Amino acid sequence: KVVVVGASVSAADIAYDLAHSRTAQTPVHAINVGHNFNGYFGDEAFKHPRIENHPSIARVCPKTRTVHLVDGKSIPNVDHIIFGTGYSWTMPFLPQVPVRNNRVPDLYQHVVWQKDPSLLFVGAVGAGLTFKVFEWQAVYAARILAGRAQAVPSVKEMQEWEESRIKVRGDGPRFSLIFPDFEEYFETLRTLAGEGETAKGVGRKLPRFRPEWFRAFMEGHDLRKRMWKRVNEQAREEEKVTAKVLEGEVRAKL
Repeated sequence: KVVVVGASVSAADIAYDLAHSRTAQTPVHAINVGHNFNGYFGDEAFKHPRIENHPSIARVCPKTRTVHLVDGKSIPNVDHIIFGTGYSWTMPFLPQVPVRNNRVPDLYQHVVWQKDPSLLFVGAVGAGLTFKVFEWQAVYAARILAGRAQAVPSVKEMQEWEESRIKVRGDGPRFSLIFPDFEEYFETLRTLAGEGETAKGVGRKLPRFRPEWFRAFMEGHDLRKRMWKRVNEQAREEEKVTAKVLEGEVRAKL
């Protein structure tokens, strides 16, 4: 018996796959009621007939393997609890770099650490057309280290950029979200990275942002959601047939 905690991509994939493949005992228990579903994928995956959705966990009793829920109900005899709840920033290997509100503060353009511009981050963003945005960041970071990018702005200018973004996005995880400003961010990185020595055939020449990248990204999500919906409908029909067969078997024994 499995309990999957989370309402976003990882939890949706895990709960859906366990339920549809019958790898786990069904129903698979999903902790997502009252939480925000992923903005791209929604809740379609959790509508599989072999998934039972619940509100948050209040406590877990390890002795009885019982998961107690905030609505007063409980799930007994649980074998596994899988957390698909995202990640929390932690960098014990960089004690001088703080973490605040589950983001790394003092990062200019989500890449350059203001207090030491030789410390560069790639991937410290969310909803940014993974993995393409990582490539743009990596080129910018590499050119800074090679001395081929635009000069890193002054500390004051970098601080002003961060303060301005906090006013718009807040000082939490939303600060690092690129959506929906894909073109602005990609083009900013391309400009900051510069041409390097691409004219000499050295390095990656970053192309201009193309709107079809985002369209393809969203079309991929739509395909996945349609697949979930189609398979969920098929599974519901299968469950109805199974229920009728079992009902017939019970009547035959009476």
